[in-house]
Amino acid sequence: MEAPQHTPARNQTMDLCKLFASFFVVFVHVPFPGQLGSTISCLARFAVPLFFMISGYFSYRTDCSRLRRRIVHIVVLNLAAIGVQILWNLFSILTYGGTLADFGRTLYVSWGAITKWLVLNLNPFGGHLWYLGSIFTCYVVLWLYVRFFGDGEVFYQPLYLLGICLLSLHFILGEFSAGLGLEIPYQLPRNALLLGLPMFTMGIFLRQYRERIMANFHLSAGKMMLLLLGGILLSIGEQQSCGTSELYIGTLIAVVMLFLLAAAHPTVPVPGKFLPKLLGRFGAYSTGVYLLHMAVNEYYMGFRQYGLYLKYGQAEEMLRPLIIVGASLLLAVGWDCLTLILKWAAGHLRRLSAVR
Repeated sequence: MEAPQHTPARNQTMDLCKLFASFFVVFVHVPFPGQLGSTISCLARFAVPLFFMISGYFSYRTDCSRLRRRIVHIVVLNLAAIGVQILWNLFSILTYGGTLADFGRTLYVSWGAITKWLVLNLNPFGGHLWYLGSIFTCYVVLWLYVRFFGDGEVFYQPLYLLGICLLSLHFILGEFSAGLGLEIPYQLPRNALLLGLPMFTMGIFLRQYRERIMANFHLSAGKMMLLLLGGILLSIGEQQSCGTSELYIGTLIAVVMLFLLAAAHPTVPVPGKFLPKLLGRFGAYSTGVYLLHMAVNEYYMGFRQYGLYLKYGQAEEMLRPLIIVGASLLLAVGWDCLTLILKWAAGHLRRLSAVR
């Protein structure tokens, strides 16, 4: 087992990549029109795998107690996201002339929906929340694995082998299913088992062997950039030949290269003291954008439907994804500021109580 590598407590580049990736999540759900939208949607497939890989990367040699805290954090975040979605449903129904009875019907969840939630991570309160269920499963699997092998020298190789097998199955049921004559719902390969765990374990693998990989393959920054570009072009070609997929081989190459670049260059050269601290909040902003963008889009579409917006014709279709990104980011920043204020107030009250 190799010695643990030094990693800064805050990787600014990864925080920046997470925020950038959250924008592309929006572009998948609120696409640009025409061929541009199709191409951007193809390129955006790197976003969710990157989130899983980053979570796995920072879970290498993490003990059971820290993993438990992360699991609790994901549960709280999931409950908060569901609460926001429920409140948004109530707001939307009352805004557009619905009744409380209509709102009550939105709270009903069938046993079939619960089964899909547990098996395929299809959250009945918001389709985009599948990631939270998936990352929860990843952390639980790792917690059970570490608990079984102990908090010390954990032998991760079985997890790596499992990840390779599951990723191969993902490609068979995803990108290659049409060529094999299979009709597979897109939700089947897009869940914790076939997408989340493979990319999560890949993050752990890259944390353990990153330096060896870069040395053996002589991966300079320039070479990684070329491979990143090659992966992007390959994924576009795969989309043209295989159609829409959750993950392409080119996407896998591109996201690994982007990840290695971020790991090798953890700091972003910015002047002053404020900007580095701001970069450290980009990760929190990305979570806010992810959780809020669907509600922002629904609200915007409500205004759009009732004609309460400035009509720009075809240009409006091009501007809408950018508007949703901008509004979601502003709300995410506001929510993060409110959270920091509440944490400061709670800490201040605890200190006052201790003095008394």
